[in-house]
Amino acid sequence: MKEMWDNMGKVVGLWETVEEKQVEETKKLWETTFDEPYEKAGGGIAVGMEKVVLPNPPIYWEVSDVDVNTTKYKSMIPRFLLEACVFVRLNDRTKPTIVDNKHKFLRLRMLRCHRELKLEKPITDFSCDSWRKAWHLYCEFGTKGLMVELRCRNGGGLYFKGSKLVKSMVFCWNDLVRAPCITLRRDVEEMRVVASITSPVQAPYLLKCVPDRVTDDSGAMVSDVILKLNNYRPQKGRWLSRTVLDHAGRECFVVRI
Repeated sequence: MKEMWDNMGKVVGLWETVEEKQVEETKKLWETTFDEPYEKAGGGIAVGMEKVVLPNPPIYWEVSDVDVNTTKYKSMIPRFLLEACVFVRLNDRTKPTIVDNKHKFLRLRMLRCHRELKLEKPITDFSCDSWRKAWHLYCEFGTKGLMVELRCRNGGGLYFKGSKLVKSMVFCWNDLVRAPCITLRRDVEEMRVVASITSPVQAPYLLKCVPDRVTDDSGAMVSDVILKLNNYRPQKGRWLSRTVLDHAGRECFVVRI
């Protein structure tokens, strides 16, 4: 009982300034009590706010739920963005195999799209004493989720190309959204992995213009084929066209200049 009251005395009040030492004590207390990382996606403790310049998030939270484009332009499909954090903690029984762990590493990949994305972290970056953040990402909901792979380098050396898959842990966005505290945990023999996300919100559009054909005043392509169809009647007007694509490569509309 006395220990509980001592811990309650460490609680920081609203708008109080905290020091880095206090933050570390809070993290250790949380991890000891709940065996999970203290930090979550979309949150955290700001230390020394007067000295820290916080980065601008890629989402305009104040207007993320207001979009007039979907009613005016039916061809424009909104995209949704979420913040994701992945934490790793080694199991105690991996201590004797620390020599073998130097040949193992973690690889993060997306379940859909971005096939060439491979973010890697060596196992030696993590500890069995505390949870450590492996990756902090902003992901589109359309990527379906992420996969954390435990891999071992072929030949057991750092200079050998290629690796083999040992274990894989899948975190689907739909499963995370339905999970308590939108957090999921996966346990394997060597480690525990926790993925935390924020609720998906509508993000700014990503549009791209690509060159298109030259057309006349009627919108027909300027070519010998059209001339032949029109009995070689001269085509009037010359317009440069640009096709506008969205973030998924879908055609939204055509701009004529």
